[in-house]
Amino acid sequence: MPSKPVRRHQPGYYWRAGLMSIIVGVLVAGSSSPASADVRHVRASLTISAGTLHFNSVGSIEFPQIQLIGFTTSNSTFDTLDITDATGTGDGWDVQLTSTQFTDGTDTLSPGAAAVTATRTPACDLGSTCALPPVIIAGYPVGVPAGTTPPTAAIIYSTSVGTGMGAINCGLSYTLEIPSNAGAGLYTATWMYTLTQSPAVIGTTL
Repeated sequence: MPSKPVRRHQPGYYWRAGLMSIIVGVLVAGSSSPASADVRHVRASLTISAGTLHFNSVGSIEFPQIQLIGFTTSNSTFDTLDITDATGTGDGWDVQLTSTQFTDGTDTLSPGAAAVTATRTPACDLGSTCALPPVIIAGYPVGVPAGTTPPTAAIIYSTSVGTGMGAINCGLSYTLEIPSNAGAGLYTATWMYTLTQSPAVIGTTL
């Protein structure tokens, strides 16, 4: 018996055909199971090794030329200590200074002729996230110990525990007293800086 022709013009034909397509699509989509997720937990670790405590730079101390005037005068100059604390301990540090006396080979300035003062707020070096020490004014100026041989050093700069880490530059001012009876000439001295990981009171001697 010949099948009856599909009459697309019958009422509801297209609606029923669309509904069948949706049902078939849902059944096909539902027949595929989702892929299972593979989750792994791993341990991430990093070992940070200690670096060193060291001077990045210590410049020569050059006092400008001065003319004798018949009275006691003073001369001054500035310098920057650049220090890195990469030890990772946060113990703090101090800078000690001692020197020989200024002499031109004939005349010698007194042992207490030189002194040092911190002149500005310490700053982090470019590229360093440092732990800045507090601004300290107590104890300044500090006399620079001097003798025919360097005597016991004095603390001229210090950071407290938990500060001073990273790369830091510290501005210092140096003064030199010139007596009225000083002889003319080129005076030189040897200054010795020591950097240690032991914060101390500025101005004390060790």
